[in-house]
Amino acid sequence: MAVVTGIERAGFKGRMVRISVDERLLCTIPESDFQRFPLVLGEEIETGSYLDRVAAWQAGPAYEMALTMLDYSDRTERQILRGLAQKGILEAAALAVVERLKESGLVDNEAYARRLVENQKTGAVGRYAVRRKLMAKGIEEETAREALEILDDAQQEGACREAARKLARRYQKEEKGAAIRKLSQALIRRGFSWDIVSAIVEEIWGEEP
Repeated sequence: MAVVTGIERAGFKGRMVRISVDERLLCTIPESDFQRFPLVLGEEIETGSYLDRVAAWQAGPAYEMALTMLDYSDRTERQILRGLAQKGILEAAALAVVERLKESGLVDNEAYARRLVENQKTGAVGRYAVRRKLMAKGIEEETAREALEILDDAQQEGACREAARKLARRYQKEEKGAAIRKLSQALIRRGFSWDIVSAIVEEIWGEEP
């Protein structure tokens, strides 16, 4: 058994409640959920049982919260989990919601990754930059790798060439060595590989008067 040692209001207008047991944070849940499952300082509780009861109650409202998130835009599993956590939904309830959404096809990391990469295909952006976006949104390494196959070498060369021609204008008044270095660094920051950058920079700078 653990002893409740802290009950604090938190969040905007105190709409969340931070619960601590044995001087350690147990969870942060909405005020409305705390009112449904109240605790008092000094009370002895079985933490697993308490969290299970709260999570079971939260499963229904959390599903509706997730559907509302998806109304605005597609989300990855991690984005749904993060959004629910910010609303005070316990991990067990959030994970159950994500599984339910996956089963119904409303959340699909593989499809999300393919759409994101496809949308980047026409832009002057490198494969590594797109990969960083996928990682930031919680896409798994293998899923990201498969989605990024859309951005083959031919596409990347074309995108890098487009970006280089635009960026080269910034450095026309620079000494050639400095201009090439700065242009190369700018393209690397855009996520293009060094092999492609070096070839395209040599090609583009050779065209410059």
